[in-house]
Amino acid sequence: MMTRSGRYICAFSLFLYLLAFSTGSPAFLPPAVFLTFLLISGFLSVRIANRSLHIEAGLEKNQVSRGDLVIMQLTVRYKSFLPVLPLKLKVVKDSQDMQPLELTVKDPDYIWQLPFTALHVGSFRPGVVEYVLEDLFQFFSLTVLPKDASCDLLVLPVSFQVSPLNYSQLDQGLGTMAYATEDITSPSDVRAYQYGDPMKKIHWKLSLQKQELLVRKFEEPVLPDALLILDCSVPGTGTDLSFRDALLETAYSVFLNESRHDHMIHLPLPGMHPAELDGHMPSGFIAETLARLEWSTGNHFYDLLMMQSRRMRLIGATVIVTSRLDGDIVEIVRNLRKMGPTIRFYYVTSDPEQEEILPFISELQQADCEVSYVTPVLLEEGGNIS
Repeated sequence: MMTRSGRYICAFSLFLYLLAFSTGSPAFLPPAVFLTFLLISGFLSVRIANRSLHIEAGLEKNQVSRGDLVIMQLTVRYKSFLPVLPLKLKVVKDSQDMQPLELTVKDPDYIWQLPFTALHVGSFRPGVVEYVLEDLFQFFSLTVLPKDASCDLLVLPVSFQVSPLNYSQLDQGLGTMAYATEDITSPSDVRAYQYGDPMKKIHWKLSLQKQELLVRKFEEPVLPDALLILDCSVPGTGTDLSFRDALLETAYSVFLNESRHDHMIHLPLPGMHPAELDGHMPSGFIAETLARLEWSTGNHFYDLLMMQSRRMRLIGATVIVTSRLDGDIVEIVRNLRKMGPTIRFYYVTSDPEQEEILPFISELQQADCEVSYVTPVLLEEGGNIS
């Protein structure tokens, strides 16, 4: 807490006390007492100001869309009968702000409004992360990390126009779903055998009990579902949050587009609290859930693709949104395509012409997969999304 200059003054005052008592000369005593008074008053001024200090941060809206203007109001109040230097604050606009705004507060009863642009999708806590109190002579400096000087801000993804999905020709609702009708594990009822029924549909055990041939009846035809697989692993491009924004907003746009066309779409979200979103849920709830997404580290995207491959039999279209592309992913996607559903592959990249990526793109296209590029939108303060 004591600064270097404070330690020098403290040492010098002790030296003066030593001279005064060792030599018996009263000339050294007044300056020593004066310096001691300055040290004590400086210490008390910082302690009193800190005890009475109250910092509060508030937002006009706690939920906005990316690119919107956010206005944060800071209220600073403190009392001290001893003078202190202007209070120094460090303010962040979101949790990933690497360069906090440094603010000097001269008024002990201060209200200030800070406008800023919501640059990234996610859940953040803007506010004061640190403040520094110093006495008038800078003998003492107190740096504090406040606990209750921030507020919650949820930045929602924004959608953009995407083309409707193409569903597998086998699953257009024009007849029975080819895969479902051949699945003998999910019959809905039984009926009497009719000439031409496949032998594998005969329920042999029940037929022996009833002494007549019975065949399994299967579920009525249903419109195909769409499956959206979002790469929830931290993008391998570094700490650039714009890639996360692009992933979330692409998934959100596809989800909204299919829901508006009354197509059932599913979005599984892995993590510590796994969940699955579907087209019956309100768009606001979808946006909030994506904004609060728990990003994972590692190669969990491969596991997610493999796990979701079990549902391909009943899926008419699959959308994959990721910022990573390699031979393993290409192989998995090609196998998914062989299971029946159409595949649309959204590749988030800032350089679509990367030579090392082009062979993978070609392989996907040769496997009859639709490939689309998504370029992250970089925002700056004062800008918005067009």
